[in-house]
Amino acid sequence: MKHKNDYFAYLIKQVGFAENSIKKLLKYFENFNYNSLETTKNEIHEFEHQADELYFEIQDKLSTEFITVIDQEDILSIVQKLDDLTDAIDEVLLNFYMYNLEKLPEHALPLTVIANRCVAAILDAITEFKNYKKSKTLDGLLKIVPTLEQEADKVFVEAIHNLYIKENDFKIITGTREVYLSLENICDISNELVELIHQVIIKNT
Repeated sequence: MKHKNDYFAYLIKQVGFAENSIKKLLKYFENFNYNSLETTKNEIHEFEHQADELYFEIQDKLSTEFITVIDQEDILSIVQKLDDLTDAIDEVLLNFYMYNLEKLPEHALPLTVIANRCVAAILDAITEFKNYKKSKTLDGLLKIVPTLEQEADKVFVEAIHNLYIKENDFKIITGTREVYLSLENICDISNELVELIHQVIIKNT
């Protein structure tokens, strides 16, 4: 049966905004310059805005289409979680800006590297998702993120531990902690996406 809209293509496009955002964030941290914070923050926020627009567009399409390739509820759940992922990336530099952190926290780059790998794995999995009934690679792709999420948890614990040992300025402690939390959240949401995709596959096969 032919379907009116290619929702798998929409999902790939949506996760693309998250990929663009995390790559922009990683590049910024690799070449950190406080003076370009606001510019980079705004560029990442524009990706988040575009992701929101696509999210609402998909919702509108679902509301007028009765037969979809997988259940509407399942599509919407994945779309919502992908939107959460882009929001989480956007929050990193928002926290950086709100707490006026002028120096790059020690563990921000390592956590961003892991977060970038999580988003890349999600993109690969979403790209292969359309073949979920016969794919020989999707299961392996979905196993990447939980391992990365565990790695991020370990880095996060050490990051917070070292922060409270080395830093005495309450403002810096508070702001840095929020940046670390937002970076870990990217990995957590990626793991939630994997679990959600697993549930959808089980439900539809």
